[in-house]
Amino acid sequence: MIFIRRAQVHDPTSGCACIRGSQWFNRDKLKCAWGARKTPTCLGRTFRRLEVRIGKKKAALAIAHTILVIVSHLLAAGTSYEETRYDQWNPRQEARERQRALTALERLGYTVTIERAA
Repeated sequence: MIFIRRAQVHDPTSGCACIRGSQWFNRDKLKCAWGARKTPTCLGRTFRRLEVRIGKKKAALAIAHTILVIVSHLLAAGTSYEETRYDQWNPRQEARERQRALTALERLGYTVTIERAA
């Protein structure tokens, strides 16, 4: 388990005491998240998907949190990270992608017959 010294700070706008983590550790987490942005990994795809919906900075923070959770689980289990489960296409996702491509071609005026490659 990773233990980080926390400072409790009073937030005058919300009227509550907020717990802030280590500023140096948070800065390094965000660097890792920004680095994951352009990679073809699951974290990179998630970053790009969130970036459109909630903005760049919030997406970086969400991915930084995900990285922290992954690292803590790996340290607790004593294993290494493998991303093989994210490399395979979901059958529903494959059907949706096929239908999207088919509609795009039909919109352009083409008639398409689909056959699975050998």
